[in-house]
Amino acid sequence: MDDDDEINCTQFWFEPYPSPYTDEAGTIPMVIMFIVNAYRPYHYYVLTTLQLFSVIANMLILVVLSEKEMRSAGVNVTMMLIAFCDFVCGSTAVAQLFLRNYTEFYTTYFYAYLQLTCDYLTVAFHASSLYLAAGMAFCRIMSLNLSDKHRQV
Repeated sequence: MDDDDEINCTQFWFEPYPSPYTDEAGTIPMVIMFIVNAYRPYHYYVLTTLQLFSVIANMLILVVLSEKEMRSAGVNVTMMLIAFCDFVCGSTAVAQLFLRNYTEFYTTYFYAYLQLTCDYLTVAFHASSLYLAAGMAFCRIMSLNLSDKHRQV
């Protein structure tokens, strides 16, 4: 198969998409590239700040929700589990940021496995957090439906 016959994955026609730096692409890709190039030097610092804020905020949520009075309600326990999952997810994201910034990509088996472990933990705990949030929403909807049925009787 010739290179001319291959379809570019970003479109449904055979003409290659023009480079965003040319006038042929239009103004929108040029504006997007300008914004990306302006933001790129600050990306690491903004992302690190947001991740550290996430870790600290979830740690404070865990401290508040782990009080004995707060653990008596099922919704609070579920929120505590969500905060724990988000805390681990944020912690592994911070570790991944520092790992990527201060080491070469996959130079040794140790760093490669550490990177894979961080990826796995981030995905697993983020998915767990989403499932817990969906479960808590389902319980809330069911409790509202049951309370409406008792009011009508």
